Amino acid sequence: MKMIEFPGSSQSGAQGWYWQRVTGVLLAVLLVGHFLLKHFGLEDPGAHQITYTAVARQLSSPWWVAFELGFLVVALWHGLNGVWMAAADYVHIPVLRIGVYTLLWVAGVFLLLVGLVTLLPFSRLGG
Repeated sequence: MKMIEFPGSSQSGAQGWYWQRVTGVLLAVLLVGHFLLKHFGLEDPGAHQITYTAVARQLSSPWWVAFELGFLVVALWHGLNGVWMAAADYVHIPVLRIGVYTLLWVAGVFLLLVGLVTLLPFSRLGG
C-alpha cells in the first residue's frame, strides 16, 4: 500500500487562501471609504457633484494619494491572487501554469504603473 503524500503548506495554497481573506476585508473597508468620501462627497457636504477640480484638490494631499495607492495595491493583489488561485485549480500543465503566472505578474505590474502614472502627478510628492 502506497502512502499518499500531501503537499507542504507552501504548496497547499493555504497562504494564498489566507491573503485572499485578509485583502478581501481590507478591500471592503477601503471601498466603503473610497465611495463615501469620493462618490458621495462626505468630505465636502456642500458639494453636489464631483468635478475634476475637486478631485485634483483632494489628491493634492499626500495622505489621499497614499489612501488611493493602498486601495489600488490591495485591489490588484486581491484580484490577481483570485485569478491565480482559480488558474492553479484548473491549469495542470506546468508550462501553461508558468505562462498564466507570468501573465498575471505582467498585468499586475502594468496596472500598478498605470495607477502610479495617474495618481502621482496630482500629489505634491509626484511633482
